Amino acid sequence: MIAHYCGRALRRLTTLPRHFASSTSLPVDDGCGQWPVGVGRGSKSPGYSGVHDVGGIESLLAVRLDTRERPYDYWERTTHALLVTLIGKRHLTVDQLRRAVEQLHPEHYAAFGYYEKWAAAMAQLAVESGLIQSGALADPVRDPPPAKFHVGDTVVVREEVLASRWRKPHLRVPGYAFGASGVVERVCGAFSDPETLAFSRPGEDVPKQNLYRVRFESAALWPEAAASSTDTVDVEVYESWLAAAPTAHDHDHEHEDEGPYTPARRLADQLLDALVMEGVVSREELRQAVERLDAIGTQQEGPRLVARAWVDPDFRNLLLRDATAAAGELGIAAGNSTAPTV
Repeated sequence: MIAHYCGRALRRLTTLPRHFASSTSLPVDDGCGQWPVGVGRGSKSPGYSGVHDVGGIESLLAVRLDTRERPYDYWERTTHALLVTLIGKRHLTVDQLRRAVEQLHPEHYAAFGYYEKWAAAMAQLAVESGLIQSGALADPVRDPPPAKFHVGDTVVVREEVLASRWRKPHLRVPGYAFGASGVVERVCGAFSDPETLAFSRPGEDVPKQNLYRVRFESAALWPEAAASSTDTVDVEVYESWLAAAPTAHDHDHEHEDEGPYTPARRLADQLLDALVMEGVVSREELRQAVERLDAIGTQQEGPRLVARAWVDPDFRNLLLRDATAAAGELGIAAGNSTAPTV
């Protein structure tokens, strides 16, 4: 069955309309659940190797770069310090971090900031390597679980916002049901949450959720369906995806937000707490690492190099030929111990 659908999807790609096949717009999905691939010029297509591969994408050429100065927040410095500490302890490498960043879901890649990408990538690597359990990093994407529903209750399927996730989720709710109203036809029972199971280790304790069979009118799922149609569709939906349908007495109002935290920033805090809990790092280690990072650049290393080169022709030639060696003569560490590759 999988081969059938993948083959069909690949045939769709190979028979793209002429105007689309030559496009240099963002990549398209291959239909087989893989990451997007570029189209038009094979491996030379913009975006061929993933969402991070943006060189040559025409739609980005007219975008003005945001060059505004932004504060270097403490949580960002702590995230940087955490990376330096984990690399120093040989728990991960920069190349692994880059790979994990490249594997972020396209919506995450577009929505997350620089250090938010780092936090999400380090979280994925920490789970992969067994430093922490995936359950320590809950996806902060929904309200608290709603009250249990009963047969005959009218419910609404919550809408998914992928950009609020720190990793590509495993979803068991079909996309066409997002935002649709239906009626509970059956309470199927409580089962281990498959979205959590997908990221758990064998034997790991996973919370259970109530599962409901919800009946939808066709027109509620597909606007093009005739309003007079009597066809219905039954979809099994877990409780965390359902909300009570609004009544006539409900009214729209603004909810106070959770403050400046973004999902990825909350993830950074969760990751740090989990690593400290497991004894992988300590808060004192991170405090010292933050201080070392803050001290970088405060010793006027650049002016010292320029001044020496100005008065010493041999040093100038060495600086042009091998800047790292020249810096070493002045006791300046020019290398990046966390990034041995370019």
